Amino acid sequence: MTGSLYPAARQQYERDGFAFPLTILDPAEVATCKQAFEQVEPRLVAAGSKSPHKQCHLCFRWAYDLATHPTILDLVESLIGPDILIHNSTIFAKPPRNPAFVSWHQDAYYFLESESKMVAIWIALTPSTPESGCMRAIAGSHRRGRLPHVSRPHPDNMLDFSGLHADLEINEAEAVDIVLQPGQISLHHGNVLHSSNPNDSDGWRIGFAVRYITPDLRLSTPHYAAVLARGRDTLGHYKLLEQAPTANIESGVASYVAYRAWHNTVLAPFGRRRPQAEHPE
Repeated sequence: MTGSLYPAARQQYERDGFAFPLTILDPAEVATCKQAFEQVEPRLVAAGSKSPHKQCHLCFRWAYDLATHPTILDLVESLIGPDILIHNSTIFAKPPRNPAFVSWHQDAYYFLESESKMVAIWIALTPSTPESGCMRAIAGSHRRGRLPHVSRPHPDNMLDFSGLHADLEINEAEAVDIVLQPGQISLHHGNVLHSSNPNDSDGWRIGFAVRYITPDLRLSTPHYAAVLARGRDTLGHYKLLEQAPTANIESGVASYVAYRAWHNTVLAPFGRRRPQAEHPE
């Protein structure tokens, strides 16, 4: 490990459950990633996907390289240790003047442990501001552990297959806007409550979220391949991705279509059932 969170950022993360902004990508790297996404996004839509686009790191080399960026892994290692799995990723792309939102939730809700060894990073490829619907979080909420959730489906909720929503009253006035410029990232704890509002700006808001876990963390839902990003996995709770995706777009789209089929037949029905059964409204 060559780098870690500087003291002020670590203090913020431990106190609030999130830390931002941290500049990771230079303008050229941002342009390369944004161009790669813009090239493939129409293909994903044509294949039946809509934003958010899930698990692109399993299908496209540029997304895999971004999720395994050494500096990002250094930051993650400083928080959860040297053995790191990439459990999942999501590209949140909100077009201009779009009503899409993300309901209040915890990323670690589906993990069995309440004190989750999980950290998420959110990489801005365009400005992420209150006007464009940036992520918002409740400072200190990660210390409350795993909270009950319910399913509240809504056509504009980007948590489309479950409508997952924390089952408690949230004071919106307490929310902190996680404002990022292109190339900057935020880190947040798996148990921190967060959401985002619609994009009311005239530009796109594109962000790439990646969730990192330790190999001992077990999931209570069906799962797909995990990426061993650093260190070792001696427990075998997850099937590991055997090789990184290639740079070939056609191959990546085919892999994504296969993932979508699995998601729609296995994961989506499970996700629609579970929050309602465990915490009925």
